[in-house]
Amino acid sequence: KGAKITKLPWLETGFAIWAASEFSFERDYLLCIPTSDLRGVRRAPATFSEAAGMFRAILAKLPRVGFDGAWKQLEGLLLIHETVAAHWSLPGLRSMMKSLTTLYKIPKDQSDFLGRWRANASDEYIRTSRQIVLDIQDMIAQKLRGNPQGPDESQ
Repeated sequence: KGAKITKLPWLETGFAIWAASEFSFERDYLLCIPTSDLRGVRRAPATFSEAAGMFRAILAKLPRVGFDGAWKQLEGLLLIHETVAAHWSLPGLRSMMKSLTTLYKIPKDQSDFLGRWRANASDEYIRTSRQIVLDIQDMIAQKLRGNPQGPDESQ
Protein backbone atom coordinates (compact mmCIF):
# COMPACT_ATOMS: atom_id res chain seq x y z
CA LYS A 1 0.00 0.00 0.00
CA GLY A 2 2.92 2.33 0.63
CA ALA A 3 4.49 1.64 -2.76
CA LYS A 4 3.01 4.64 -4.49
CA ILE A 5 4.24 8.05 -5.51
CA THR A 6 1.05 10.09 -5.11
CA LYS A 7 -1.40 9.87 -2.25
CA LEU A 8 -4.21 8.65 -4.51
CA PRO A 9 -5.93 5.46 -3.31
CA TRP A 10 -4.70 3.26 -6.18
CA LEU A 11 -5.08 0.01 -4.27
CA GLU A 12 -8.69 0.72 -3.31
CA THR A 13 -9.47 1.91 -6.85
CA GLY A 14 -7.93 -1.20 -8.36
CA PHE A 15 -9.82 -3.47 -5.98
CA ALA A 16 -13.09 -1.70 -6.81
CA ILE A 17 -12.46 -2.36 -10.51
CA TRP A 18 -11.70 -6.04 -9.91
CA ALA A 19 -14.77 -6.37 -7.66
CA ALA A 20 -17.08 -4.92 -10.34
CA SER A 21 -19.59 -7.26 -11.96
CA GLU A 22 -17.70 -7.26 -15.29
CA PHE A 23 -14.79 -9.03 -13.58
CA SER A 24 -16.82 -11.28 -11.27
CA PHE A 25 -16.50 -14.59 -13.02
CA GLU A 26 -14.59 -17.71 -12.13
CA ARG A 27 -11.10 -17.87 -13.64
CA ASP A 28 -7.56 -18.94 -12.83
CA TYR A 29 -5.80 -15.91 -14.36
CA LEU A 30 -5.59 -12.22 -13.46
CA LEU A 31 -5.14 -10.28 -16.69
CA CYS A 32 -8.18 -10.31 -18.95
CA ILE A 33 -8.47 -9.02 -22.51
CA PRO A 34 -10.54 -5.82 -22.70
CA THR A 35 -13.52 -5.51 -25.03
CA SER A 36 -13.07 -3.20 -28.01
CA ASP A 37 -15.02 -0.40 -26.27
CA LEU A 38 -12.91 -0.82 -23.09
CA ARG A 39 -16.03 -1.12 -20.93
CA GLY A 40 -15.62 -4.77 -20.06
CA VAL A 41 -13.49 -7.83 -20.64
CA ARG A 42 -13.58 -10.91 -22.75
CA ARG A 43 -13.50 -14.06 -20.69
CA ALA A 44 -10.09 -15.17 -21.85
CA PRO A 45 -6.60 -14.69 -20.46
CA ALA A 46 -4.31 -12.20 -22.15
CA THR A 47 -1.28 -13.62 -23.93
CA PHE A 48 2.14 -12.10 -23.28
CA SER A 49 1.97 -10.06 -26.50
CA GLU A 50 -1.54 -8.80 -25.63
CA ALA A 51 -0.37 -7.83 -22.13
CA ALA A 52 2.63 -6.01 -23.62
CA GLY A 53 0.38 -4.19 -26.08
CA MET A 54 -2.00 -3.12 -23.31
CA PHE A 55 0.95 -1.94 -21.22
CA ARG A 56 2.28 0.19 -24.09
CA ALA A 57 -1.18 1.64 -24.80
CA ILE A 58 -1.63 2.66 -21.17
CA LEU A 59 1.91 4.02 -20.91
CA ALA A 60 1.36 6.20 -23.99
CA LYS A 61 -1.66 7.84 -22.31
CA LEU A 62 -0.34 8.40 -18.78
CA PRO A 63 -0.26 12.08 -17.88
CA ARG A 64 2.75 13.71 -16.30
CA VAL A 65 2.19 14.79 -12.72
CA GLY A 66 3.85 17.50 -10.66
CA PHE A 67 4.02 18.43 -7.02
CA ASP A 68 3.04 21.92 -5.88
CA GLY A 69 1.95 21.33 -2.30
CA ALA A 70 -0.12 18.46 -3.67
CA TRP A 71 0.21 16.08 -6.60
CA LYS A 72 -1.63 17.21 -9.70
CA GLN A 73 -1.90 16.25 -13.34
CA LEU A 74 0.02 18.58 -15.66
CA GLU A 75 -2.44 19.39 -18.41
CA GLY A 76 -1.38 18.48 -21.91
CA LEU A 77 1.83 16.70 -20.85
CA LEU A 78 2.32 12.97 -21.09
CA LEU A 79 4.62 10.99 -18.84
CA ILE A 80 6.53 9.82 -21.91
CA HIS A 81 6.06 10.41 -25.63
CA GLU A 82 3.94 7.78 -27.37
CA THR A 83 6.80 6.81 -29.71
CA VAL A 84 8.97 6.05 -26.67
CA ALA A 85 6.13 4.06 -25.09
CA ALA A 86 6.07 1.84 -28.18
CA HIS A 87 9.58 0.65 -27.32
CA TRP A 88 8.96 -0.20 -23.65
CA SER A 89 8.49 -3.79 -22.66
CA LEU A 90 7.26 -5.66 -19.63
CA PRO A 91 10.79 -6.96 -18.92
CA GLY A 92 11.92 -3.33 -19.19
CA LEU A 93 9.95 -2.56 -16.02
CA ARG A 94 11.86 -5.29 -14.25
CA SER A 95 15.22 -3.84 -15.26
CA MET A 96 14.09 -0.28 -14.44
CA MET A 97 13.40 -1.32 -10.84
CA LYS A 98 16.84 -2.91 -10.66
CA SER A 99 18.35 0.38 -11.88
CA LEU A 100 16.45 2.31 -9.20
CA THR A 101 17.71 -0.03 -6.48
CA THR A 102 21.27 0.67 -7.62
CA LEU A 103 20.62 4.40 -7.72
CA TYR A 104 19.19 4.34 -4.19
CA LYS A 105 21.98 2.08 -2.90
CA ILE A 106 19.81 -0.87 -1.92
CA PRO A 107 22.12 -3.82 -1.22
CA LYS A 108 22.37 -6.32 -4.07
CA ASP A 109 21.44 -9.26 -1.84
CA GLN A 110 18.08 -7.55 -1.28
CA SER A 111 17.50 -6.04 -4.72
CA ASP A 112 18.05 -9.43 -6.36
CA PHE A 113 14.65 -10.45 -4.93
CA LEU A 114 12.83 -7.88 -7.11
CA GLY A 115 13.23 -9.55 -10.47
CA ARG A 116 13.81 -12.98 -9.02
CA TRP A 117 17.43 -12.80 -10.12
CA ARG A 118 18.38 -15.23 -7.36
CA ALA A 119 18.08 -18.56 -9.10
CA ASN A 120 19.12 -20.63 -6.06
CA ALA A 121 15.84 -20.30 -4.18
CA SER A 122 15.67 -21.83 -0.73
CA ASP A 123 12.95 -22.08 1.91
CA GLU A 124 14.29 -18.90 3.51
CA TYR A 125 14.15 -17.10 0.15
CA ILE A 126 10.54 -18.09 -0.39
CA ARG A 127 9.49 -16.97 3.10
CA THR A 128 11.30 -13.62 3.08
CA SER A 129 11.21 -12.52 -0.56
CA ARG A 130 7.70 -11.06 -0.43
CA GLN A 131 8.49 -8.79 2.51
CA ILE A 132 11.82 -7.69 1.02
CA VAL A 133 10.13 -6.81 -2.27
CA LEU A 134 7.39 -4.85 -0.47
CA ASP A 135 9.98 -2.99 1.62
CA ILE A 136 12.06 -2.08 -1.44
CA GLN A 137 9.02 -0.89 -3.41
CA ASP A 138 7.95 1.25 -0.44
CA MET A 139 11.45 2.73 -0.05
CA ILE A 140 11.74 3.60 -3.76
CA ALA A 141 8.28 5.20 -3.72
CA GLN A 142 9.29 7.26 -0.65
CA LYS A 143 12.47 8.42 -2.43
CA LEU A 144 10.53 9.38 -5.55
CA ARG A 145 7.90 11.20 -3.47
CA GLY A 146 10.69 13.10 -1.73
CA ASN A 147 12.08 14.20 -5.10
CA PRO A 148 9.13 15.05 -7.38
CA GLN A 149 11.57 15.68 -10.25
CA GLY A 150 12.49 11.98 -10.22
CA PRO A 151 15.93 10.44 -10.29
CA ASP A 152 18.78 12.25 -12.07
CA GLU A 153 19.29 10.37 -15.33
CA SER A 154 21.81 12.79 -16.82
CA GLN A 155 24.75 10.40 -16.59
